[in-house]
Amino acid sequence: MRMKLFWSLMVSLACICPATNVLAKSDAVDNGYYTTKDKEFYLTPEQLLFIRPGLDIEILDVMIPADMQLEVTYKLTDPAGLPLDYDGIYTPGEIDIMRYSLTYIPQGEEQKVILAGFLYDTGGTLNRLEDGVYLYKFATVLGDNFDPDATHTLGLHGRRNLSEFDMGNYVDDVIYNFVPSGASAPMPRDVVTTETCNRCHDPLGMHSGYGGPWVEVEWCTQCHNPSLPFDEDFGFDRLIHSVHSAGEAGGVDFSEVTYPANISDCQVCHTGGTPTKNFPLAADSDMVEVCDMSGLGVANLTWGDLDAFEIHVGTADGPLFVSGSGEGSAMTGKWVADGTVFVLVDKESGDTIQALRVNATTLGCV
Repeated sequence: MRMKLFWSLMVSLACICPATNVLAKSDAVDNGYYTTKDKEFYLTPEQLLFIRPGLDIEILDVMIPADMQLEVTYKLTDPAGLPLDYDGIYTPGEIDIMRYSLTYIPQGEEQKVILAGFLYDTGGTLNRLEDGVYLYKFATVLGDNFDPDATHTLGLHGRRNLSEFDMGNYVDDVIYNFVPSGASAPMPRDVVTTETCNRCHDPLGMHSGYGGPWVEVEWCTQCHNPSLPFDEDFGFDRLIHSVHSAGEAGGVDFSEVTYPANISDCQVCHTGGTPTKNFPLAADSDMVEVCDMSGLGVANLTWGDLDAFEIHVGTADGPLFVSGSGEGSAMTGKWVADGTVFVLVDKESGDTIQALRVNATTLGCV
């Protein structure tokens, strides 16, 4: 109670301090983060400097020690990069919700699995290392299903409560993909991006009543995946397709949901067909259109600017699909099925650069 009174008095003093422009912001405080559309923009520079609204979380380090209880070191800052106090004692606004989630993709599969049977870890230990820097040690001990060579995804979700200053809550989601052994580069599930969702949602934000909103698609799939410990209808793929086709999932009626495009146009959402530095080989939206009962379809592969390379089917020494150098694309014949794997190989060393599994869909033919 005394701390709340202290902050109330401090913000009152900030409010009555003289300011050259009451409708101004200080770029030194928010790095130009807020615009005229934001409530924060209309704080005086003194108020902005004191309250420092916003929340950014940065993962600094992840390790799995001998006791198999994952440790993550992370930093809490405002949008200007200044450290925040988790408990809201030395800086306004406590972090009243913090979630830690760990999933992995079993080798040879493409869907996340909730590790050790939890949606997010609870009961771990949190230690302050320095201003704004904290180390959280999981309570969950990684069990027999832990595979150090598999792609793991660590998700952190935090909420900073500034409601006592009439500024509401601020959230941030961060995702860290890694292979614990370091034997290979991580290959996370990358079917749809948050940026794509935000072309309509602007911004994405779900589950406000459950500690959210969650604002990153990759965080959605930390819980909504086939290993979800309750109704399978709430797995991400089935749920999102049901919602956007105004259908039903888990007994929930989404018939009133409108969608600004034809649900048959997969590339409205599935825009993952762009090569990146870490994933230089891509399929057109990672989807293969299947329009008859054969189960076979055609895929268009695209690759970035590469040295001499080969693309094989199935395995690194499987049938050769294409070879060359530089960037380009190639269309397959009608022989690609759901789960067909294309393997990008460095021609000189023979090392595998990337393995790409494509998905088949009939939605384009509905």
